Formats: sequence, C-alpha cells, structure tokens
Amino acid sequence: MLKNHTHLHHRKELALIDEKIITLVHQRNTISGEIGKIKFEGKTKIKQPEIWNAHSQIRNSKIQRLKLDQKMIGKIFKSIHKESIKIQKKVFKDLKKNEK
Repeated sequence: MLKNHTHLHHRKELALIDEKIITLVHQRNTISGEIGKIKFEGKTKIKQPEIWNAHSQIRNSKIQRLKLDQKMIGKIFKSIHKESIKIQKKVFKDLKKNEK
C-alpha cells in the first residue's frame, strides 16, 4: 500500500510541475508579445541570432551542470523560440494594419 501511495504522490507532483510549465509558457508568450511591440516601435528585426546564440550558451552550461539531455532540451527551446517568433510576427502584422 505504501508503494501505491508514493506512486500517487509522485504523479501529483508531476501534475503540479506540468501546471507550472504551462503557466510559465503562457507568461513567456505574453512577454514575447510585449517584446514584439518594442521591436516594432524600434524598427528592430524579429530574429536576432546573436541574442539567441548568447542565451543558448548560457542554457547549455546549465544543461551540462544538471546533466540533462542536451538534445531534448534543445528541441524544447527551439520549439519555444519558434512560437516566440510566430507571436512577434503576429504583433508586427497587427501593428502594421493599425498604422493604415
């Protein structure tokens, strides 16, 4: 019975972590939209590879320290970054439409 209780406890912990991940992704997407507005107003390009590369190096160091699967975490961040670009492109499109 104790084993089953522990199993259920861990499942609940994972569910809470999943909820936190979802909330963090939502917060990140909101910030990406705000950054899109700033980039639009400053006439800055959406894609800034130098910033992406700098952040990737910092992330990679932490990934190595925590002994996580670099490939898996890389896929996650590429997907998150792709979504951020999509959000910022939509912001640009909406703001251009409002200028007319």
